[in-house]
Amino acid sequence: MEKTTKHIASISLGAMAVGFAATLPYEEQVWGSLLHGAFEAGLVGGLADWFAVTALFRHPLGIPIPHTSLLIRNREKLTNALVSAVENELLNRASIEEKLKSIRVTERALDWAETELASAQGRRAVAAASIFLVDRLPWESIEERIVQEARKWLMDVDSGAVFARLTDTALERGWDSAGLDFLLDKAQDWIMRGETRDLMGALALKALNNVQLGGIMGFAVGAFSGFMTEEKLGGLLQNMAITALFDLKRLGSAARQSMLRELGGKLRELGESPAFLAELQQWKERLAEGEELKRLVREAIQRLRSGLERFVRDELYAERVAVPYLTGLIRKVRNDPEWTAQAEAWVQERLFALIERNHAKLGALVKENVDKLDNRSLIEMLETKVGKDLQWIRVNGALCGFLIGLALAAIRLML
Repeated sequence: MEKTTKHIASISLGAMAVGFAATLPYEEQVWGSLLHGAFEAGLVGGLADWFAVTALFRHPLGIPIPHTSLLIRNREKLTNALVSAVENELLNRASIEEKLKSIRVTERALDWAETELASAQGRRAVAAASIFLVDRLPWESIEERIVQEARKWLMDVDSGAVFARLTDTALERGWDSAGLDFLLDKAQDWIMRGETRDLMGALALKALNNVQLGGIMGFAVGAFSGFMTEEKLGGLLQNMAITALFDLKRLGSAARQSMLRELGGKLRELGESPAFLAELQQWKERLAEGEELKRLVREAIQRLRSGLERFVRDELYAERVAVPYLTGLIRKVRNDPEWTAQAEAWVQERLFALIERNHAKLGALVKENVDKLDNRSLIEMLETKVGKDLQWIRVNGALCGFLIGLALAAIRLML
């Protein structure tokens, strides 16, 4: 378009020159004098404007006439003026900050996020981001931190208080009764075996044979042991033990209640025993400083990582978990005016601080980009941007000169 306009300007100047030459023979006639004066003034106006427009960018006809090629000669001033205009007028800090205040960055960010989450591309992005985060989590550092905290917790915990609390909880919930029943069941299973019966009979008979008593008591024991066999004596003892066990398993049994009271008392005494508490403390120290704690934490972290990786890589994770959660979070934030206002204030404060730190770089960037251009490239750029309007100045100059010349020639003839 700029070349077309330049071509039109050249045609207008040429037309004035041709008209001036063509009317020279007819100056003595009225119409010739009028047209000759008009073309003469148009030619002068066109040449003057051509000279003026050309002098802005280069030396007319390559002749170094003073005060021509103005843009190149005053390049530094023009650049500084452009930088000043950008920094202080076009993009000054106040105007930028005022524009940012009207944008409502937080609301627009929430609108954008909600729209993106509703799209298939947004769901894929959420899934990819989740996988990236799980893969990039500092698992080794997390493991080390957990080990440190676990060691600290172990060393700070009151072993006696923990054991006492466990004892109270066990007694309150009847774990002592359940434990006793478990042991009685195991004892019953063992006692009812045939080999157990034979073992008890053999041990009892051996003990009777080793008893040395005199008088009637000795005679009675000897007669009893001679009458009894291992099988008979074992069966007798087996029945007695089973009967005792059945009595202990009965909830209303006095023997059972006595045994449970004794068990509870012994557990509480154990929790107050200095030797036992010292042993617990040593166990804590060995666990805290040993490799077992590291192994337990490492296995837990590995299970957690594997579970998270499977979770976020599931094809339905984004659609059913991540996106609904994020969408709900956005709506919750949007419905909290106080939080939204605080977020907007925080964003605006950070943006204003960023502008304050980097505003001067706008002018520096403009100057840097201008300085990158050599004279020829700068002139071509300016001619491309404003050359069209400048070429119309030439056309207007020729036409205005023609009309003014026509008017002046008419006035001269009338005088």
